[in-house]
Amino acid sequence: MTVLDRHLLRMVLLPTVIGTVLTLLVYSAFALASLLRDSALAAAPISTLMLLVGVRDLIALQVILPSAFFLSMIMAQGAWHRDREAYACYANGIAPERVERPLIVLAALIALVVAGLSLGARPWSYQLAYTLEERMTELSSDVLQSGTFYRWSDQLVLRADAVDATAPAEAPRLLRVFAAQREGDSFRIIRAARAHISAIGADRRQTLEFQDGTLHELGTADGSRRVTAFASLVYQTNPGESRRALHRRTQPLGKLLDSDLAKDRAEAQWRLTLPVVTFLIGMIAIRLGHVRPLQSTYGRLALGIAIYVVIFNGVNLLTSAVEQEQLASTPGLYLLVPLLIAFWFMLTRMSAFTLRPAP
Repeated sequence: MTVLDRHLLRMVLLPTVIGTVLTLLVYSAFALASLLRDSALAAAPISTLMLLVGVRDLIALQVILPSAFFLSMIMAQGAWHRDREAYACYANGIAPERVERPLIVLAALIALVVAGLSLGARPWSYQLAYTLEERMTELSSDVLQSGTFYRWSDQLVLRADAVDATAPAEAPRLLRVFAAQREGDSFRIIRAARAHISAIGADRRQTLEFQDGTLHELGTADGSRRVTAFASLVYQTNPGESRRALHRRTQPLGKLLDSDLAKDRAEAQWRLTLPVVTFLIGMIAIRLGHVRPLQSTYGRLALGIAIYVVIFNGVNLLTSAVEQEQLASTPGLYLLVPLLIAFWFMLTRMSAFTLRPAP
């Protein structure tokens, strides 16, 4: 590797690393703030919260890294050409293709890193994030505190006057329990002597059992009221749609490719397309950085940002179209690859004109 190669790589890598780290720090701050706003998650240990933030950072890195690399390439190439360093090399017989060689290798290496993130780290990270969030939001008789309201399901909240920590794990520990639930035009109030919350089972369900209490049903529309005494009243959760959608992102690539579901195919195409898009936008950034001596680079940077927004919005639109079966799985997201190649070829012709010596 020559001195020139190291100089070019340093010009691109340094802002890429700095931009990636700063963006991750900002993203981490927002992720931690959103977790702390959730009362069910805010009570979790800080170590668990930071682990969840780190996992979310790893998921976001597959998009943050290509973004930082794309913008850093444009800025580095633009500054190199603006300050006439590039043209000094060209005047000494170094072809532009020779200068771009280490940058192309760098774009390929970044694409390989993104491939590892999207194909390997993405399903693992989502699985770990899902497990951590479920563990932190899972209510149990062991973690509830007396005198505090907790949301157990979408529409049911409960409170216990006392918690018997000495009772066996499978025995009711919540004493003098109050619960309220709104369902349609009716409102239910439950008062029970004891209650027990089970752990989440293999079927992803959790059971809440009230013992020795009364159920007050109030009709908000007609003003009716009914009181029922019970020895045992059981509620059971259902796995939600959001969990099923999240579960799709935890599946290995092979299983997604073999699936007949459109959403699974869209997820697989996203993982396969992202590394290729990363390499192609790196090639496009090299071309966008070819400016004339002393020419401002802000115009090219603004153009690069606009192109980046169009590309990744296009990825999201194509993904949504495949998921909703508005676009066939073939070509699906792969349609973006020839479009980017055609755009890169057009920029190559424009760059050749830019680098042409003045008469």
